Formats: sequence, structure tokens, C-alpha cells
Amino acid sequence: PGGRERLWRDVQSWVVFSDLHVSAASLDTSLRALRAVKEEAARRNAGVLFLGDFWHHRGSLPVEPLNAILDEFVDWTAPTLMLVGNHDQVTAGGMLHALAPLQLCAPCIHVFEQPTVFMDALWLPYRRDPNVLSQAVCA
Repeated sequence: PGGRERLWRDVQSWVVFSDLHVSAASLDTSLRALRAVKEEAARRNAGVLFLGDFWHHRGSLPVEPLNAILDEFVDWTAPTLMLVGNHDQVTAGGMLHALAPLQLCAPCIHVFEQPTVFMDALWLPYRRDPNVLSQAVCA
């Protein structure tokens, strides 16, 4: 998270969700879920943890859902940490992924693109290669 670490370190509680699987077909439901997460985080003065698979279709972002989602994140203020899921990845290595627009849209969002130890936790984005996961756990 770089110089913004304090933003997340000061959080005392978290709202956790995963597997939103945003697509054109699921957009209305996905937007309702995001709004509920946002409202709950505000009510609890909490941060947000997203554990992967924000998008449904790997490797492509349909314009209408992308624009609607970005509109939701323009005023997002909850400190948010996100893991890249297998549906979010474009490349097998995981460094090219579809969560980048969200992180660019809201400075309170950090996306873990590679295995990282942060706040005494090991953050493991999806990796197809089990050896990569084993190496991260053993490091």
C-alpha cells in the first residue's frame, strides 16, 4: 500500500465480501450489493475487504457495467483492500487484472496483485500455479 498504509492500519473493523461477479446480466444486483456494503461500512465506521472475483468474465470489461461500477466508486471513502480473483485476472501471473480501474478511481482502494504480508496477514491473490502459493506461504 505504499505511503497510504495508515489509511488501512487505523481501521478497527471490516465488512468482508467476495464473488460479486459483475456482468451485464448481474449489474443491478451487483450495484445493490455494493451499495449495501458501502452503507454497512459507513454505519460501522469500518473498512472493506474484497476477496476476489469482482468481474464475471475474465479478460474483458463490458463498457456499461464498467461505467456503472466506476460511478459507484467515485465517492467511495471506506478504506478498502482487494484481492485479485481468478475471474479478475487477464494473465496467468495475475499482474494484469481488471481491478486496476477501481484502484485508480478511488484512492482509498488498494489491490493486492501479488502475495504480500500486510497488517500481520498474508494476502494471497489467486494464482493458478500451486507452487507460487506454496512459496508465498513458506516465505
